[in-house]
This record gives sequence, structure tokens and C-alpha cells, in this order.
Amino acid sequence: MIEPVTQKMNTNYKTPKRSKSKTTEATVGGALLGAGAQFVHGFKEYTDRVNELDDKCKLYEMIKEKPEIFELRQNMLAKVSDRGLRYALGMPVAPNKTVMFVSNSEPFAKNVIKWLMGQSGGNYKEIDMDKDDLLDVLESNEKNRNPKKWDFVYAKNMEKYIDHSQVDKATVEAMKDFMSATAEVYHTTLLFVTDNPKKLDYIALQPHRVSERFDLRGIKEEDFFNFKVSEPLADEIQKSAKQLKKDRGKIFAKPMAIGAAVAGAVGACVSYLYGRIKNENQQHQK
Repeated sequence: MIEPVTQKMNTNYKTPKRSKSKTTEATVGGALLGAGAQFVHGFKEYTDRVNELDDKCKLYEMIKEKPEIFELRQNMLAKVSDRGLRYALGMPVAPNKTVMFVSNSEPFAKNVIKWLMGQSGGNYKEIDMDKDDLLDVLESNEKNRNPKKWDFVYAKNMEKYIDHSQVDKATVEAMKDFMSATAEVYHTTLLFVTDNPKKLDYIALQPHRVSERFDLRGIKEEDFFNFKVSEPLADEIQKSAKQLKKDRGKIFAKPMAIGAAVAGAVGACVSYLYGRIKNENQQHQK
């Protein structure tokens, strides 16, 4: 550390001997001082990027190598859950009329539906069409509905009522009318499960009635709920890690460079003080 100027000026005005060690200490001190504040900024930048990479790694470790399942899940969220959320937020949205899930396991499909509903921001109700009257349910929903929440109804056994081998033509036609009007008239999306769409009335499954369909056949339930984002994310993680390692030197070199510039200013200040003391001593000696 450089000695106070006042101490030098009170030593009978003897010309001080310039100490290289003192100047060096001041220069190093200036560098550290200048780099200190910038180091905090550089360190934050570095740790933010490390934390972002760590989050990606946790996501990657959490799930299995099933890119097709990831895409299916994202598609479901965007076309079912997100539409409920957008409606709740008062955003423009075209709500689904009917959503069909194709699965050989109704319990699995029902768990998928519950998962989607948990993220939809809407009202969710389950009915059994062999026991409950669909019209009564829809009218009750409309009468008591929250204008800020979209209604979703899972209709168990609904596939039977658009299957000509199970019910008569009049019943199928009535069901088709419900499917056409459920969104506009009752602010409700119907959800149902079938193991084979080919056995159902073809016209009933047209896009103006069944606006979305998702095929779960061939997917294991444990894989659906424990998926993996796929190799592209692994590649992204590796590239990010390499780039972070490469940039680490630059991130920390920047504050040190600024510190060196500050050190130069401190060194110049030391030289100025030294010259001033020397001049004052010479003036006194005359």
C-alpha cells in the first residue's frame, strides 16, 4: 500500500526515494480494485449460464429417450390445455368441440385426460353416458358456468352412441347434433375414448365435430409420463457446455482487462504525487 502523502511531506522535506515496490503495490492494488466490481458482473453472467445449462441437464435426466412421446405431449398441451388457459385469460381462441383419444386402455387415456385438465385452467367433469343424460349435463354447465372458465366433460361410453352397431340411426344423429353444438351453444368441450375409430360413424368424426384426435395406441403409460426430450436436447446441452467452457476465459478476462486499465490510472496518479512531492522539496531547498 502506498504511504500517505502527508507522512512524506513531514520528514524535513527530504527528497523521497521512489520505491518500485510501492508503485508496484499500488498498480496491483488498482488492478484488483478495478477488476473487483467487474468480476461480480462477470461471475453473475457465468453463473446464470451455468444454471441455465443445469436446468436443461435436469430435464434431460428426468425423462427417457422418447422424442415421439414428447411431441405428442406438447401437441396435446397446445391443442387442449392451452386453449382452456387462453379462454381463461380472455385471449383469442377457437375452443375444441370434441376431442377423441384412441387407446386400447381406457384407464390410461383417462389419466392422460386428467393430466391435460390439470393444466387447462377450466372446469372439468366426468359423466357416464349409460347413466347420465348428456343434454342435462350440458344445460346445467351452461346455466352455472363461470364466464372466465371453459368447461370440459369427459363422456365415458360416448363412442357407443356414434356406433351404428350399438345404437339406432336416430341416436347417432342426435349425438352428432350435440357434437356440432357443444362449443358454440354450451361453451363445453367433449372428451371421449375409443379403441377403434373405424367402427364409429364416419361423418360424426369430421373436423367440424371432432376437432382434435390423439392416438395413444402403442404407447406405454409409464413411458408417456416419464418421457425423454430426445437427442436434439442432448446435442444442445453438449454444445452449450463446450461454448460455456470456451467463453469462460473471455468472461473473466474482461473484468481483469478493465482492472488493468484502472491500474494504469492508479499508477499515473502515483507518479503525479511523487513528482509533486519532489517539486515541493526542491522549492523548499531554494
